[in-house]
Parts: sequence; C-alpha cells; structure tokens
Amino acid sequence: MILVTGTTGKIGGEVVKELSALGAQFRALVRKSTDADKLNAQGVETVLGDFTQPQSIQTALQGVERVFLLSPSSPMQTELEEALVDEAKKAGVKQIVKLSVLGANSQANSRFLKWHAQIEQKIKASGIAYTFLRPNAFNQNWVPIYAPSVVADGMIYAPAEDCKISWVNTRDIGAVAARVLTESGHEGNTYEITGPDALSYAQIAEKLSALVGKKVTYVSVPDEGARQSIISSGAPNWYADGFVELYQFYRQGGGAVVTETVKQVTKTKPRSLEAYLEENAQAFKGS
Repeated sequence: MILVTGTTGKIGGEVVKELSALGAQFRALVRKSTDADKLNAQGVETVLGDFTQPQSIQTALQGVERVFLLSPSSPMQTELEEALVDEAKKAGVKQIVKLSVLGANSQANSRFLKWHAQIEQKIKASGIAYTFLRPNAFNQNWVPIYAPSVVADGMIYAPAEDCKISWVNTRDIGAVAARVLTESGHEGNTYEITGPDALSYAQIAEKLSALVGKKVTYVSVPDEGARQSIISSGAPNWYADGFVELYQFYRQGGGAVVTETVKQVTKTKPRSLEAYLEENAQAFKGS
C-alpha cells in the first residue's frame, strides 16, 4: 500500500492520476471531506488527515509500505514533514519518496532549498529507504503568475535578469513519482527533474509574442520590487522573501541544469515549456 500526501496540489494530483493509470494500490491523504468525496467518486481510496494532527497521520500510515511525502510550503514545513518521518518509522514504512526541490542544500541562502535539504537529512538518518525527487520550477506556474500581465500590457515581470531555467511540467514530475513508487531499484537515488531545455525569460517572451500575436516584453525587476509586488498581492512576507531568494539561486545558474531523468525513468520525452504555453495560449491572449 502507498500513501500519497499533498493530493490536492499540482504535483500530488498528478501522482494520483498516474498511480490510478498504473492500477497501483494506494490511498490519498486529504484534509477535507469534500476533497475525499471528489477522489472517492474517481475510485480513489482516501483517508482524512492533517500534518498538524499526529493521530490522523498514524491512522493514515496503517498498512503502508511506501509514502509519497509532500506538504504545503510553510514556515512549519520542516517540522511537519520530519514528524511524519518519525511516524513512518514507527509504522514500519519501507520507503519514502520525497518531493524536494532542485538545488536542495542545507547551506543554501534560499530557505526553500534549505528546508528541503534538512528534511532529506532527516529521512536519511531514519534508516528508511528513500528516493528524493528534485524538480525545477513548474510550467504550470506560468498561467497564474504571468498570464495576467501578458494580457494586460504585454509584459512579463520577474527578478531573473538573463538567467535560464529548465522549466518542468508537473505531469512529468507525477509520472516520475509514480514509477518510483511502484518499481524497485530507485532506492537511495536522488533525481533532478527538469524540462528538455533551459530558457531565459527573454526567449520565453519571444515565444509568447509569436503565440499571442502581439509583442511581449520581459522586464527584469529588482529583488525588492518583486518582493513588494508579491506582498501586495496578499502573500505573506516569508513567502515573498523565499521567492526572491529562489531567484537569486536561479541568477547564479542553479536553475539552468538539464537532465535526462524524465526519459530515463518514464521512457518518454519530457514536455517542453513551449508546448505548455501552446496548450494554454488562450490564457495569454485573454477573452
């Protein structure tokens, strides 16, 4: 039995779809009964639980051999995921597949990279077999973050300067995770998951220009400007600071790596950012 956490998010949802397609035996951890009802209607076994409620995690882990570990990003992420690792050890879980992040490093300046590295270290110390999945930035972030400004004034704003990022499709991350959860031979591995190429924002702006039929321009904004914009949108300060720190990592070249992980694990080619933009062209054109 596999336990999948984070099932209502971009990645967890794809893991559920892939495991269902493979006919795997798994249950999905959800916090709300309404989410459980939706998944149950699709034939997915669910269990109600919350990372902040240890008893619910203990119940969810009963009879589980493998766990896909993914919790919402928050200042408590390290504490909550480490607590689940402790419960998994008590429950006799044999393998944890953790959704981490490209560049995870306990000495990183980015809190997101540091948090994930700390959890990875906790899992290693637990003695439970592990596989770490370290994806790059998601293609699926483009519509919610950048489509509004492209529609409004033909602009893309980000504190990226001329750095390149190998954007990856969440469907490919889900496919890699599902294979790792259902196959042997992945234990002890750390997989960096990227798209097929690394692109600068200026290059992406050119692709969008051709796609939407108008000039799209990329503007590199200063860190503080990006931070204030994110806060003004309603995001908490810790998230805004983390976002800026992550782009500092990208500007140092950390996001430009391109790997063959998707092809090696799933035997299929990774989906490109350009293909994602084409699939969602209407969102960038507006109504």
